Amino acid sequence: MRKYLPAYGVYQTDIGRRYIPNAQLASDMPRDDPSTLPFCSVIVPTRDRPGALAACLDSLERLDYPRDRFEVLVADDGSRTPVAPRFEARRDRLDLRILTQPPRNNAAARNCAAREARGELLVFVDDDCVVEARWLRALAERSLAEPGAGIGGHSFNGLRSNPYATAAQLIVDMGYVWSNADKRSVRFLASNNLALPAGRFRTLGGFDESFARSADRDLVDRWRAAGFPLVYEPGAVVAHCQQLDLSGFVRKHFANGHAVWAFHRARRARGGGQIRPEPGYYAALLRRAAHQSPRTAALVFLAVAANYAGYARAALTSSGGAPPPTTAPPRRSPSPSRSETRRREAR
Repeated sequence: MRKYLPAYGVYQTDIGRRYIPNAQLASDMPRDDPSTLPFCSVIVPTRDRPGALAACLDSLERLDYPRDRFEVLVADDGSRTPVAPRFEARRDRLDLRILTQPPRNNAAARNCAAREARGELLVFVDDDCVVEARWLRALAERSLAEPGAGIGGHSFNGLRSNPYATAAQLIVDMGYVWSNADKRSVRFLASNNLALPAGRFRTLGGFDESFARSADRDLVDRWRAAGFPLVYEPGAVVAHCQQLDLSGFVRKHFANGHAVWAFHRARRARGGGQIRPEPGYYAALLRRAAHQSPRTAALVFLAVAANYAGYARAALTSSGGAPPPTTAPPRRSPSPSRSETRRREAR
């Protein structure tokens, strides 16, 4: 299914229940009275992308959500040209705050904004994303239906003419297919379209700021280990507009491989067990890429190679060693027992 979104100038593809069979859309549920909707804090980390940030904020201004029930916090992660002067005027149209910090990484920027957030629901989106009008309502209504759950939405490639963005999005899409086929046991949600109850987010200490990338993967793993549920909401849709060229594409996936190694090390240190490669994931990914085009297949193969190279580089430069690399999402691990959960809570 393909639908043109004229307000954004992009196409929406593969929206709906495709990524989890029989997934329930928030729009299928009874529409709540606006006064019962949770107060949401929308958090947007940014650095040196004022054009992309402007498009993101434009879309947030068009949200189908009561204006007195959400705020927007832009966390400027050390942009060379300060963000605040350019976007202060938007405060007439949004409950907007712009926070600044020295350059670190997206995880630190998200945590910076989360510390200042007033919302009961923290909603994360990236600065190169454009949200649909019902995006926030879909997440909020799903949070009312499943209190305490972390909720992830659906993203699609907003730059169909960019082959590198197409390949990068395909890898994410297949990660969702592979991780979340069982709607009762969602295993991965990306931080560019993610809503988390503020209390539980803070209980876990937020994102681990030692991760330049894959902080969402680490947080989701800790979320599941704590016994907190995750759900996928396909009605919460964003267009991900990644401006990538060949060198940026390779750097991105090399850095992802380095981050995967760091995630494996952190998971092993907290007793989470070893994650092994899953050949079925790679086979499915390459089949899907080849079905799209030979160029997409070649780029996906290049991304996997860059990921492995980044992982190997990280392992070789560390004295700690690590399990074998994988770009695939982590294997499903058993949920903690009730007694284990009680012991955690007692601590």
